[in-house]
Parts: sequence; structure tokens; C-alpha cells
Amino acid sequence: MTAASAAAGQCRYTHLVDATAVPAQPIQQDEVAAFCGAAFEAAACGPCRWSMAVASRCGGAESSPAQDLICTCNQCLQDGDCTARPDGRCIAARDRSTTVQMCVYAGGACHPAAGCAAGQECAIDGAGALVCQPAEPCGGAG
Repeated sequence: MTAASAAAGQCRYTHLVDATAVPAQPIQQDEVAAFCGAAFEAAACGPCRWSMAVASRCGGAESSPAQDLICTCNQCLQDGDCTARPDGRCIAARDRSTTVQMCVYAGGACHPAAGCAAGQECAIDGAGALVCQPAEPCGGAG
């Protein structure tokens, strides 16, 4: 992905995958990284710590096994991964019907020191930025 496409908000943190295209399950973490990276690196938002989950439906019900999986481009897995500035924290942010682990820094939206207001949640907006917005049941329209 180019810096221009990232600046234009064209990258994505989550990518739907047809489960029939995935190697036999259970799939190991190194296989997840290789599969998701090969399929989506060009459209990902920077360096990724890939994870994979079954797409969920409203109310937490999972899709049928023959349906979609989601490859997720996480920025971090723990606070220690967030080193661009002091006070980096790794938090979960909603992106459509799943969550993405994102780095937040002091003074930024969603940082635990400030938090989101009551009735709001940390989410990723259409441009790939973290925002506090009204909590949406079932992860929004997706």
C-alpha cells in the first residue's frame, strides 16, 4: 500500500475471506499471517499482526462454517507494541462487525486516560481513524 492510499483512507483493517479458500482448519498463527498477508497486504493499513475469526452475525451468532472468515490487520497485540510515542496503549476498536487491536497515544481519541463518554465506543471511521462514537448494537451496518 502506498502512503497516498493510506492518506486517502483506502486501506482496510478487516477483509472478508471465503472459508473454502483457507487451508484446512485449525489453522496455525504462522499460516494465518502468511494467508492473510498474501491475500490482503496491498490493501492493509500498514504493518499488520494478522488474526482470523469467523464472521459473526447480530447477537453473536456465528456464520455457518461454509461462509466468511475475517482477516484482521491488528496494529498491536499488547501495550508494548505501541512505541511510536510515549504512553502508547493497545486497545480494541470496532470495525464493522469485528474488533481491531489499535495503538492509541496520550491526547488521542479513545486513549484510556480520557476514554469515550458514556454510551459511546471506540471505533474506526471510514478514513481509518479512531473515533469515539455512539455505540451501535451489532457492530453497525458493516
